[in-house]
Amino acid sequence: MRVLFTTVDWTGHLYPMVPLGWALQAAGHQVRVLCSSGVARAAEQAGLVPLPLLENTGVVQARMNNHLRAREGLSRAGGLPPVHPLTGRPMGSLDEFDLDGFLRGAAALNSRWLERRRRLLEDLATGWRPDLVVHDLASLDGRVVADRVGVPAVAHLWGLVADAETDDRMDYRPERIDADFARFELRGTGAEVRHLVDPTPDALAPPTRAARLATRFVPYNGPGGLPARLLRDPLPPAGRRRICVVWGTSVTRVYGPDSFLVPRLVEALRGLPDVEAVLAVTAEDAARIGGLPENVRLLEQTPLHLLLPACHAVVHNGAAGSAMTALAAGVPQLAVAVSDEQYGNGARIAAAGAGLVLDGPGSTPQELRDALRRLVDDPGLAATADRIGRENAARPAPAALVPRLEALAAGTP
Repeated sequence: MRVLFTTVDWTGHLYPMVPLGWALQAAGHQVRVLCSSGVARAAEQAGLVPLPLLENTGVVQARMNNHLRAREGLSRAGGLPPVHPLTGRPMGSLDEFDLDGFLRGAAALNSRWLERRRRLLEDLATGWRPDLVVHDLASLDGRVVADRVGVPAVAHLWGLVADAETDDRMDYRPERIDADFARFELRGTGAEVRHLVDPTPDALAPPTRAARLATRFVPYNGPGGLPARLLRDPLPPAGRRRICVVWGTSVTRVYGPDSFLVPRLVEALRGLPDVEAVLAVTAEDAARIGGLPENVRLLEQTPLHLLLPACHAVVHNGAAGSAMTALAAGVPQLAVAVSDEQYGNGARIAAAGAGLVLDGPGSTPQELRDALRRLVDDPGLAATADRIGRENAARPAPAALVPRLEALAAGTP
């Protein structure tokens, strides 16, 4: 059968779907990924075939949403200067962006964009005609294509957020965040989420109204291998415990340079001589950190799932990919969060007893140091994280979902 995957303009939303794409291809099915050109390379590197037909709009949309929320007094990024929605540069005040002027000029552009999007999706529906659509929960495009063809649409979670959230800060369904949702006039299969691929551990399962298709979370954090130094020395020195610090680039692109909190973490780690830290960041971000203490080592960017087996714990910004990878690895985690979703992810992990969460911009050096100390010293965190990791490993692999998806495509309940 032909299976269309659709994702929003972030690789972190594509990566959790990759193992299911592999399973479908291994079973002999054709898989295509409808995405933006910015995500196409990541799909290719994962061994999937991209259809890079969508526009790169994710960063600007995220900044604009944050700007609007900040004007309503709902921004979580307290202490960070607002950034210009179009350029990303820090601003002294929200009034430096002429929102009214932008909205006046954007109305006609948005109407033309909507028509282009509608034609593109209808051409794809009538041209390639998929038998099944697997879409990121936040992606409206897959639901539109499924609706036009009259085939099942199956949502796929990217993290600890689902379709029945009561807190709108964690509600990322397109019907809430996409002002044009109703204008696509969904009629049948795409009008609501009916089936949902759910890789979240049972202890953290988010609220949903859809029928769950439970699966194991198989971490995929992009291509790459282990650096030579970890291959030679996979264990930390005697008497030290290893913490991995990973920090993606999307937070900085959306919230500005002041949201890059790794230098603050490095200073907190300086006071923990019995801890060895490895920093997995990009070369550009590494240049912004400055001098490192003796117990902190810099690694070239390495997929997180390859690093965690040699680590006692992990620190990240609360991004879903990092959080889910840590849960699967069975290691405790600290989320130093900036955005609403990141803080929500961290709060759910903390409530389950598998980690801690801090308000990143508002955290003090002592709060960070205390949290890091507890992260490696608290046996309860380690035990709970290990249990959740083992429970995830016991869940059915993505390949086990293939017969169920085949039955859905064939119209079998």
